[in-house]
Amino acid sequence: MRIGKMKWVFLLIVNISIVLCLAYTGCSTQTSVLIDRITVMKEPLDHLLPTGQFGTMPEKPVPQSTVVGSPYHPGDRIFIILAVSKNLKDEITLSRFTFYNQETKEEIDLPIPEGLEPFKPGQISDVAFNDSWTVPDEPGNYELRVYAGEQKVISATFAVE
Repeated sequence: MRIGKMKWVFLLIVNISIVLCLAYTGCSTQTSVLIDRITVMKEPLDHLLPTGQFGTMPEKPVPQSTVVGSPYHPGDRIFIILAVSKNLKDEITLSRFTFYNQETKEEIDLPIPEGLEPFKPGQISDVAFNDSWTVPDEPGNYELRVYAGEQKVISATFAVE
């Protein structure tokens, strides 16, 4: 009987721990999404910021990614439009942007655009429109990764031919 009682106490402690954990994290067991949507776009020839629906598509789960104009070619310049989650309580600061080569596993840091400010919850904004990034010269499949601190918060895959 003693082993049965110890097992019961152990299960009780585990259940209490789970309840406390859920209460502390706001009853969420998954990592919250910081960026709902990323749109990768080729720099327009007229250099006018495109208009359109850059928020999330309601019928699809987040995070979402859209790549416009791919495959790209060496020398093409791209920028991104981000839709920040409305569920955030605080602003987020993006710290790093990279091209990740899916074949070679090499990750190349991109310059941080000038004047990049923290993003507010629900904000939809362009990044690198005025300081667009040149796609890699080497053909292949790449992932444009966006980081907040050390955490990759969203990415989108594109091809270079």
